[in-house]
Amino acid sequence: MKKLLFSLISLFSIASYGQEKVYNFDKKISYKINTPDEYNQYLDGKESISLVNYITKDALLGIVEGFGEFGKSFNRESFFVNNNKFFDVYTNSLDNKLSIKIPYFYEGTPEEDLQPYKNDLFDSFVSIKKLSSSQTINGFKCNEYELTSNSLQNEEKKSTLCIDENNSINNVSFMFPQAKIKGLLVRFDAGDFNGLTIQNVSNSSAKISFDEKKEIDFFTKELSKRKEEYKKLYADNVAVDTVAASDYYSPDNRYDDPINSYYNYQTSENTNVNNLFNNIALLNYGLVYGDSDYDGTPDYDRSKSLKTAEASTNQILKQFKKNKLISKEELAELNKLFKKYFDDANKFELKTNLNVANSTEDIDSAAAATYNLAEYYEPYQSTYKTIDTGIIDLAIDNPDVSDFLKIAPEHCKNLKNNIPTFSDKSLAKEVNNYVGQICDLYIYNSGSVGLTETINSLRKSNLEIYNKYDQLSKEDKSKLNNFLNSLD
Repeated sequence: MKKLLFSLISLFSIASYGQEKVYNFDKKISYKINTPDEYNQYLDGKESISLVNYITKDALLGIVEGFGEFGKSFNRESFFVNNNKFFDVYTNSLDNKLSIKIPYFYEGTPEEDLQPYKNDLFDSFVSIKKLSSSQTINGFKCNEYELTSNSLQNEEKKSTLCIDENNSINNVSFMFPQAKIKGLLVRFDAGDFNGLTIQNVSNSSAKISFDEKKEIDFFTKELSKRKEEYKKLYADNVAVDTVAASDYYSPDNRYDDPINSYYNYQTSENTNVNNLFNNIALLNYGLVYGDSDYDGTPDYDRSKSLKTAEASTNQILKQFKKNKLISKEELAELNKLFKKYFDDANKFELKTNLNVANSTEDIDSAAAATYNLAEYYEPYQSTYKTIDTGIIDLAIDNPDVSDFLKIAPEHCKNLKNNIPTFSDKSLAKEVNNYVGQICDLYIYNSGSVGLTETINSLRKSNLEIYNKYDQLSKEDKSKLNNFLNSLD
């Protein structure tokens, strides 16, 4: 659930779209997401965060509204449920089209993150049972269920669902299909900070298009391409990367030292054992590699400081056992882990790196050889001519970024009301979008402007105005020219 919260930090705008398969959502269900105090500092203090379900008989679209300045771009992260498949998708507010989110590939990416869809929206479903309790929340009467699930770390979790089984709206079947229960989800207490509580239900006329087969095919091809690019990049740069990391930045081979890589020894299934090992190992690292004058040389002789670290570790463990902070079994396991850790540390030989860079030029040269920023961006695709500029989504119209209008031209503050009345009705929309997208570029630093999408939309309106200019009436031409010349 926590992962869901951060993957949905965005808003969503709805408009019509045609040609591909279209889903017509007739209901909108809004839920408040409960957040802890430490996360509220990132909000503007004036709005709550809501998970919104757009629902129809055969699909559900979920998005998050709120979050102040976070995630306000044209391609907004959402989730889409259809045929018991959970897709992480982008909703493009310019054409109302869903596209499956393609992950960045790197070595060690979990296999479940490399699939076009998942079988569970939250954690892995295990079981559900009905409780003998019910509630009435915001006017909705619901029965409570206990949901058991497994997290990605294979930890069993208990959550509580409150479901209005008599409601004609059924989003439970979409969000928890394995539960085999129909009804309206009223409350989801996930056992952590981001539980859901229903706020209201309203009608919707939202439409969205999604070509599942086409998107899965594209996902598969693009992911395969990214895997190959990663392997090639790694193969081409692994030798140079090793030089850049070790020969240029590290004065010795300390990163291979067990005292430095202590995390490799935290292998217990007992969280308390791993936490205590971690805390003591950090003390040992500070003792062995302490460098108060920052000259790259540890303050103390390695062999002496290592003996001191081993002796102090034994004393700390005895005190923990004496004060009953750990059990006899935990002490035995810690002794075993630390024995392996210190045995390896004592065998390790700290060797000076003879290839350390002598100047910043050497470092910059190595960095330049290993990193090309352009490789991390997708090539340009000519899609701007397909944009429907009748759907106008301008950042300058967003009240949350009104403070940024001070860095935009004056006409941007009340643009819509300043557009002339043309006899050609479509001309007014194109002019509004054209000038408005330019205004958005002025407030790019607000974080609410998708740069590529803004440029594409601007280009489309510019092209439409150019193509129809000769057919405009004399009066419309005059109004257009006067308006554009009047802009500051």
